Amino acid sequence: MFAKQPTLSYAEYLAYEQNSPIKHEFLYGQAFAMAGANEIHNLIAGSLFSQLRLHLRASNCRVFMSDMKLSIAAILIMEKGRKQV
Repeated sequence: MFAKQPTLSYAEYLAYEQNSPIKHEFLYGQAFAMAGANEIHNLIAGSLFSQLRLHLRASNCRVFMSDMKLSIAAILIMEKGRKQV
């Protein structure tokens, strides 16, 4: 059985992440380690970024490649046909 991680505030997560050698995703008070990327992943991500950037060039949208910390005010999760906010 896995030990339950302590619940973190967003400020605690940011401080934790600043000193961590690996990246984490913050979701519902928990920090989850993110997998590192390999060569194939980077090639696919680079191609996708290029195509999205070209497609959205004339709009107000921006495309980010990586290493951006984003905060999303509300998330919509689909689980077994139900909407959860």
